[in-house]
Amino acid sequence: MDTELPIIYLARHGETAWSLTGQHTGLTGLPLTERGERNARALGQRLDGLVFRMVFTSPLRRARRACELAGFGSGGVTYYTRIDSTATPEQKTRLRKLSPEGIHESSLAGEQIIAKLTRAPGNNAPIGGLKIVAASGWFAARPSGTEDIYKVYAESFQDQSHLNAILTEAETIVNNALNSSKEQA
Repeated sequence: MDTELPIIYLARHGETAWSLTGQHTGLTGLPLTERGERNARALGQRLDGLVFRMVFTSPLRRARRACELAGFGSGGVTYYTRIDSTATPEQKTRLRKLSPEGIHESSLAGEQIIAKLTRAPGNNAPIGGLKIVAASGWFAARPSGTEDIYKVYAESFQDQSHLNAILTEAETIVNNALNSSKEQA
């Protein structure tokens, strides 16, 4: 059983025409301003590399748009899981040292891969593994620090069958990358 307490991140939607003038927006359907949209994108860059178990958002248009621009889908229901896969100490080291160039696949669950990350875009810090992103889902693989496993975190913004496809392809992508990095070593 995991006894680690969860970390919760809260973000507010970006600027609207009314918030700019100090008016209370309440339940109105006001859209984000251009600056509000830029701020939402910047939030996504700042949080990239983190693995979120769940993402919730208000049903209001501005909140859903901020969530989408930050790269978290439209909020609400997402399909998430974490699985463990056996790994030798050597495989864990190779996973930790992967580079985006070591990933040769171009699609994930039927969609074009839009990001192959081993470093967080916001601060260029190593993420200690690999994150692959497509428009409707992503996965991250990171070696365990204490067990002979690597952990795969995966999320679909579509449905359970899409999540299953992400997991299947994640295993193939990670195995191919580990085998490729072994050949180059």
